[in-house]
Amino acid sequence: MVSTDLPTQDEFEEAQDALDNDDPELAPHFAYWHHVDEFDEYSTFMAYVAANKASRSAQSASAAESALDGYERAAKGLLLGIGARLSSRR
Repeated sequence: MVSTDLPTQDEFEEAQDALDNDDPELAPHFAYWHHVDEFDEYSTFMAYVAANKASRSAQSASAAESALDGYERAAKGLLLGIGARLSSRR
């Protein structure tokens, strides 16, 4: 995780106070700041953020793997096509 997009405990509490007072523009903005009112403790919030970031990373890795599989299939198809063309010339 990039530390600059995560809040300190003080920023977390400031965001909670701002949301409790219906004044979200005063809340320090950081990753997932709009979810702070769903959590009572900073550590629980940070666990939520870590789980979300891990999930997004897993989804990105899965998408990358899928794209690489597609490229591999395309390359094999090209090689088979080149091989078939070369063997038909003999």
